[in-house]
Amino acid sequence: MPCGSNASSPKISLLELTAAFVPFANKGYGVVPSVIERIETQGGRVLYQKSDSGPGRVLSPLTVSQMNDMLVAAVRNGTGHRAGLANWEVGGKTGTSQNSRDASFVGCTANIVTGVWLGRDDDRSAGIYGGTLPVAIWTKIMERAHAEMMPVELPGYRLLQDNYYVQYAMDPSTGTPLRNAATGERVVQILERAAVEVIP
Repeated sequence: MPCGSNASSPKISLLELTAAFVPFANKGYGVVPSVIERIETQGGRVLYQKSDSGPGRVLSPLTVSQMNDMLVAAVRNGTGHRAGLANWEVGGKTGTSQNSRDASFVGCTANIVTGVWLGRDDDRSAGIYGGTLPVAIWTKIMERAHAEMMPVELPGYRLLQDNYYVQYAMDPSTGTPLRNAATGERVVQILERAAVEVIP
């Protein structure tokens, strides 16, 4: 889990993690994350104004399509399935660290990208998973944020729909669903239709 506080884990803030999802929503253009938009005096003189400049295009249209296809599948059929937003295409990814110390969900529509992180700073289990409370919080926030907006498709999402499909992974020896050993959640696999032989 990138947002973890464990000294041995990489330090990536929720702001950075959420910013990494922005190109999936804006057709492939990177952004420089910032917490402060503007600073001004009581008299209205602007002391600082955030620049909207960024690194430009960082993902090709095909990569954006592929990523959005996977992220939508993770919401519709995977661990983020509680993140449905009426009439909107939603892409996102849950995250749960070892021992459930950290849990997160970062998701996007074509208009807004939002990240939610919950966890502890003492390396003890918080007892939550990314697909539970973080998704519930994310959904409440996004429902209100999109209340007055017209639905828009995620960039390139429809491009790959005829070529791939999503299903839960099964253990071939027992026929039971495969589950993530750390979280207990079902494993989702994305398969290419052309590679599947259909037997009538």
